[in-house]
Amino acid sequence: MQVVVAGGSGFIGRHLCQVLARRGDKVTVLTSSRDVLAQGAPPELALELWNPARPEGLERILDGADAIINLCGASVAEKRWTARRKEQLEASRIVPTRALAAVVEKCSKKPKTFINASAVGFYGDRGEQELNEADGPGTDFLSGVAQKWEAAAQPAADAGARLVLLRLGVVLADGGGAMAQILPPFNYFVGGPLGPGTQWFPWVHGHDVSGLIVYILGNEGLRGPVNCTAPLPVTNEVFSQELARRMGRPCVCRVPAGVLRLAMGEMADALLLSSTRAVPRAALDRGYFFRFDTIDQALMDIVGTTYSAAPNRWWPNQRKTVAGGRRIDEQHA
Repeated sequence: MQVVVAGGSGFIGRHLCQVLARRGDKVTVLTSSRDVLAQGAPPELALELWNPARPEGLERILDGADAIINLCGASVAEKRWTARRKEQLEASRIVPTRALAAVVEKCSKKPKTFINASAVGFYGDRGEQELNEADGPGTDFLSGVAQKWEAAAQPAADAGARLVLLRLGVVLADGGGAMAQILPPFNYFVGGPLGPGTQWFPWVHGHDVSGLIVYILGNEGLRGPVNCTAPLPVTNEVFSQELARRMGRPCVCRVPAGVLRLAMGEMADALLLSSTRAVPRAALDRGYFFRFDTIDQALMDIVGTTYSAAPNRWWPNQRKTVAGGRRIDEQHA
C-alpha cells in the first residue's frame, strides 16, 4: 500500500513506519520539523516537510495514497498546563487534522482510509464504569480536545474515505513515551501507586498500537471509533505492583493526590488520578488478537529487554532478550 503518516517521526510513528515498510508498504512521513528532515530517516522511508497551517503542496503527496495515518499532537505530559500550553495542545492536534481532512476532498484519486489518532481521554474520568466505543464523552479539558480532534477529521469521511478514530490508551514501550517518566522512581527505589491507586489505567503495548493499525488497514469493517487499549486494563495500584515486581524493586512509596496536584496542577487529575476503564470492544469484535493482553506480559517484554539504540533516533531494529530466555519478533502484522 501507499501510506502517508503525519507525525511519523514521533515515538509511536517511528515504530509504525518501520513495521509498514518491512511488510512492503511505500511509506511517506510528513514532518513539520526541519531538524528531522536534516537528520533523515531509514532508506525505506520517504520524508516530506509540511506546514499544517499552510499545507500548500499537500495534495501532491496525498493524491493516490491508499491510506493516511494522522499521529500529530504535542505531548500532553511534557509541560505544565498553563493557558498557553492548553492552546498549544489543542492546536497541535486540530490544525493538522483539519488540513489533512480538507485536502482529501481535493484529491483526484482520493485516499481510501483515514486513520486519525485520538485518545481514551475522550471518555473523561468515569470511575468504575467499563467503557467501549458506544459510550459518550466526558466533560474535562482532554475530553473536549478529543471531541474537537475527532470532529476535525469528519470532512475526510464526507469526502468518501473510511474514517477510523483511533482512541489510544497510555502507550507502554521501551525507549521513551510514558515509560520514560514512570521508570525513574522505581529505578531509585521510591516507586509506588499514585493517589488512591484505585483509578483504572488504560494501557496498551506499543507493538499492539502498530499491530492494530496494520489490522485496520486490511479490514474495511473497522470504522468510526476504535479503542486502542489492552483488553485487560488494571488499576494504578496493580500496575505499580507488577512493575515493581518485574524490576525487583519495592512498591511502598505512595504519592498522595494532594502532592501530585501541588506539583502538577490540573494535569495531575487529568493524567494520573482520573479513572478510564476503556476496553477495545470494536477491535475484539472484528477479530484482532492482542499480542500483549495482560500487564505482566507487557512489562516482562519492556523491562526484561534492552534495545541497542541511542536516544532520539528511529525506533531500533535490533534487540536482545535478557529475561525469560525467549526471543520476541518486533513485527506484529
